[in-house]
Amino acid sequence: MSMLTVFYADWEMECCGKPFSVGDEVTWTVMRVDPADPLRPVSADAVTGELYEFTGHGGGARRGERLDRAGRVRRIRVVAQGFLAPGPGEPASHPVPDEFWLRPVDTCPKWFKRDVDGVQPPRRGCAYRRHETGVLVELETPAGS
Repeated sequence: MSMLTVFYADWEMECCGKPFSVGDEVTWTVMRVDPADPLRPVSADAVTGELYEFTGHGGGARRGERLDRAGRVRRIRVVAQGFLAPGPGEPASHPVPDEFWLRPVDTCPKWFKRDVDGVQPPRRGCAYRRHETGVLVELETPAGS
């Protein structure tokens, strides 16, 4: 057996996903996340080995080979990330690079919190919040898959 680390984005679950729990058998289509990707969904030190992302809608902005993987869910952690509110003339909030928190859970939530702990003190002149962005899943897969 080998372990595969998969990020399952909040919007994928909220749109069309079915919550899963530790111990469940799942089959997912995933794509490898480039370690140099500036929009990496979790910090590099949260992952041992390669990081994959669930791609229920074709991979979004990421491009690459889609792989089908089956396995047993061994661990689930909700990912929260810091975000700065948009500045004047900017269309959207900005994720704060490498600012992540992980919270262990037994079952993936269907809905994710947009303000984990309310509005925080401003940073760089902008409002700051923590949003749950998905879950990090350890998936036990057959050797060689």
